[in-house]
Amino acid sequence: RETKRYWKLKFTKYFPAPYQTIISPSHVDNGITVLIIEDQPGLEILWKDGWELVSPSPGHVLIYPGLNIQYYSECEIPALNHRIVSNSPDLCRNSINLFLDFSDIGYDRMRFGSTKDVFPDGLNYKMPFGKFKEYFYGSPPITALHK
Repeated sequence: RETKRYWKLKFTKYFPAPYQTIISPSHVDNGITVLIIEDQPGLEILWKDGWELVSPSPGHVLIYPGLNIQYYSECEIPALNHRIVSNSPDLCRNSINLFLDFSDIGYDRMRFGSTKDVFPDGLNYKMPFGKFKEYFYGSPPITALHK
């Protein structure tokens, strides 16, 4: 497989849906995700066994870890499970995100399928590293290992 290192700036428009409708199911991202702006609330994170609505304060960004951070930290920092819900049946939700993927390792979607199916509701949060690393292909550079 090829190196996956990239950055992607993504503008996403979510169309109106009934209140509290899940418009993007729970999942974890690959590298680091930076939520630059959102014009309507809707990002929920799985926190302490429940879903919590979060939104960056005006003028701030929200940065959260993905699978590669969980891998390189040997599960000390879990990838944040999140989803998008509708908070208005009348308004679209627009967001701008920066996705950073910096690694030669990657979650093996071909073998295991979507992360929303493999790690539903934070299954990865308490997973031991020995089990977690089985979901990846590639190998990290030696300088990345801290032990």
